[in-house]
Parts: sequence; structure tokens; C-alpha cells
Amino acid sequence: MGTPPRVRQRRAVANDERILDVAVELLATEGWLNFLPSRVGAEAGLSRQSVLRRFPDRGALATAIWQHRLSPDLSRILAELLSAAGLLADESGSGSAPSATSGTPEALVSALQPLLNVAVPMRSAAELLVIAHFEPALHEAITGTLGAQVTAWCTPGRHGPGPVLAAQRAYLLEQGLGLLIAGRRPGIADFDALSAATQLMQALNSPTEPVNLPRTPAKHLDERTVPFDTGDPIRDLLLQAALDGVSEHGFDGVSVQSIADAAGYSEGTLWNRWPSKLTLFEEATERHLALGLKANHDWLQNVTSQYGQGVAEAVHAREVQRPTRTHLRALNLEQARLAWHHPELSEGIELQLAQFVSGYQVAHPEWTVAEATTHLHFEWAFGFGAVVLPLLHREAWRLPYDVITTPMSRSASEPSA
Repeated sequence: MGTPPRVRQRRAVANDERILDVAVELLATEGWLNFLPSRVGAEAGLSRQSVLRRFPDRGALATAIWQHRLSPDLSRILAELLSAAGLLADESGSGSAPSATSGTPEALVSALQPLLNVAVPMRSAAELLVIAHFEPALHEAITGTLGAQVTAWCTPGRHGPGPVLAAQRAYLLEQGLGLLIAGRRPGIADFDALSAATQLMQALNSPTEPVNLPRTPAKHLDERTVPFDTGDPIRDLLLQAALDGVSEHGFDGVSVQSIADAAGYSEGTLWNRWPSKLTLFEEATERHLALGLKANHDWLQNVTSQYGQGVAEAVHAREVQRPTRTHLRALNLEQARLAWHHPELSEGIELQLAQFVSGYQVAHPEWTVAEATTHLHFEWAFGFGAVVLPLLHREAWRLPYDVITTPMSRSASEPSA
């Protein structure tokens, strides 16, 4: 006798669930490079063919775990974050404007916990939010689920929120999504988030009226050719080719051969200068960030001197989120993703961030070390959130961010109570 149909059906459903559970775990711990049907099958106690019959490639498997495991959870977490701040009357995103007392710092800290202390499912969600920049099918799945919800929350209109509320929601979502991307740093459990949450709630409760933002262009963000100037012209070309390749295909999707070809040199020429693709990209990233930070600092200082810090930060958000700058955003996120899986990259980031903590304490002597470290973490994470949001809401760059960046800049310059 064969296996009864109902027994076979229950077994098939159980195997489906097992595959999805194992896939989430594997993606969180080993990343996209090792997210393979053969690995998932082995971890699930099933054959590779059994997995492939259900999901023909890893893109299909990634789409399945996003739709059935990750998107519902992340959507709920973000809705709870908006609600904790008093920015969401209901999950449709069309609720009335919040009252100034409807959110509290304590509630905000509680809602931020899943994004500050990132568990396995949300680690997988973060991985896919980055990889979606290089995988069209996954990109479509994300924009059609969480993206549709975020767009509804943050699109001003007659049947949606007003411009101020839409911008406030977008800003808080950027903070939350940024914390998700930055959530693998060591020591996060010891951070004191109440001070940062208090500052954020003060700004949310004191929005300013939107102003016409200056049209100041951020031409340095369009510079695809980086002036590396290492003293070795061949090295400069290979570094540039590495950045270009990763921004278009992701680190795992670009080969050493394609990088060498794009630079116009042999693969051997590349190997003579770097022992691995990772060390090549690490150098390219360090040099690119150093040059980019200086150019960005100079640009922000110029805009701030003319219009004030709050307006400058709003203009910067607009410029970073423009639809024409997808490659810039993809590169920024891929640099963060690689640090999750390569301790040597993560250690370098930690050393850089540690140097800023003392500066925060000089500016705010009332802060403890934990508070200063947390404020730095929030600020650093926000930069990642600003480049994630356009994946979910293509028109985010049009929002009047000054309604929140202006009060945020004022509260940041004043000692906390």
C-alpha cells in the first residue's frame, strides 16, 4: 500500500515549513553567498532536489521567505514603532495627525528593541533589503509587500496623511530601518536608548512648517569616478572597477575577472596587488569613504552656513534619495552587509566609531558614555535608513524632511534635561 494522500499532504506541508525555517536561519547566519538550495536541503534533512522542486533557485526561495516569514514581521514592527511615537492611528496609514502627547520616549524605546537587538528573522530581513538592489524578482516582492505599506504610510494626499505627518513617519522609519541595518554591532544590549528616544520625541512633538528647500545640487554624490590618486594609476583603475562592479551586481555577484576586464587589465595584474577580492573591496571602500566623507562634510557645511543645519540635513536627505542615485545607495548598503559576515571589516568600523564618542561627550557633558555611544549609533544608523527607504517608497525624496530635521538639529544643540 502507498502512503495515504492526507498523510503525504501533511508531510509535504511540514517539509515546506521546515525549508522556510531553515532558510531564514541560514540566511541570517551565513549570508547570501551561502544561501543555496543544496545547503538549505542539507540543513533541513532533505535532498537538494526536494528543495528545487519547490523553489527552482535561491531567488525564488528568498522571495518565499520574504513573503511568508519576514515581511509580515517587519511590517508589524514598523507599525508598532510609528504607533509608539503617536504617528499612526491605525495600520492603514490614513489615521489623523497624532497629538503631542500620544507618544512617549519609554514607549519608543520599547518599540525599538527588535531593531536595536536584532534576532535571526530580522537579520535575514536586513540581508534581503540589501540584496534586493541586485535581484529584480526579490526587489519586486519587497516593493509589492512592505513597500506598498510604507508608501501608503508616507504618501501625502487627500485620503492619506498630510505632508508633515508623512515626513515625520518617513523620518522615524528611516531611523528604525537604519538601526536594523546597523544592528549587529557588539555591545548594543548595553546602550542607553532613552536619551536618544527623548530627543527624537521632542522633535516629533515640535514639527516646523515646511519651507521651500533650496535647489542646491549635491554634485559630489554623482561622481562615479573617484579621485583615488594612490600614485599607481593601474591600482586606481582597479579600485574604481571594483566599486562600479559591486554597486551594480553586489559583492557576491561580481567576479575578479570582470573587475579586471572593466579596468582594462589582466586578472594577474589584480592579484599582484591584492590577495583577495575582499581586500581589494576593503581598500576601495576605505579610500572611497574617506574621500566621500570629506566632500559630503564640505557640502553640508556650505549649505548649513547659508540656510541652517536643519535645512541642510533635509536637502541632503532629498539628494541621497533621488531616483537617479540607486547605485550610490546600493554600494553604501553592500559595504554595511559585508561587515556583518567579515569580522575584519566590522572591527575597522568599530575603531572609527569609537573615535567619535569622546567628541560627543565634549559637546554633551551631561551624557554618560552609554548615552553618547547610543546617540552616535542612532546617527550612524540613520544614514543607512535614509538609503533603505527609497527601496520601499520611491517618492520619499520629495517629502518635506525639514519639518523634523529642523527641530532635531535644535534639540541636538541643546543640553538634554
